[in-house]
Amino acid sequence: MINHRGQSAELKYSTWEASLPKSVPASDEAILKKYLVHHRQAVIRHSFYHPPCITMTKHLQSALVMCHRSGSLVRGLGDIKTCLLNEERGLKKIATSQSTSSGGRISRILLFTRDGSDRFFRQILTLLRDFSPRVAGLQLDCTSTELGAALFGTTSEVKTVLASHKNAVHLIIASMIIEARKLS
Repeated sequence: MINHRGQSAELKYSTWEASLPKSVPASDEAILKKYLVHHRQAVIRHSFYHPPCITMTKHLQSALVMCHRSGSLVRGLGDIKTCLLNEERGLKKIATSQSTSSGGRISRILLFTRDGSDRFFRQILTLLRDFSPRVAGLQLDCTSTELGAALFGTTSEVKTVLASHKNAVHLIIASMIIEARKLS
């Protein structure tokens, strides 16, 4: 497959194979990656993409609420795609002016619930393929109603959000490291 950049974009079994942000110590990165590999599962039958599927812990919920309050979460597939395309354009301009390329680090996390349709999951896979390795996917073992209640305290349904700022990504990763340490 070819992504929107004209590059080969076959998804590996997990987008978490790329390096984590520099703020994550190597020892924590190893613990987290082991934890995430243990929690992989297919989102669509016959799909080669197996994102980690984790439960909504109190630490993860707190991290997501803080991300939401700081304005670091983008909600909805359309807005997420627009955000990622705009960032991609900016990164290309910087790379052109500085004659550098972006590293293969994860800088955004796309979180999605388990109750989507096959079409929804195909759209998620397309976003992850097109913006890999910068965007990592994380399936939450909860429904869109449960995620909406966790973020907004209402019956609002939220199927997917993008952690669109490095501080938000750091908070989410830190919350997962807490859980990973409990199991290691």
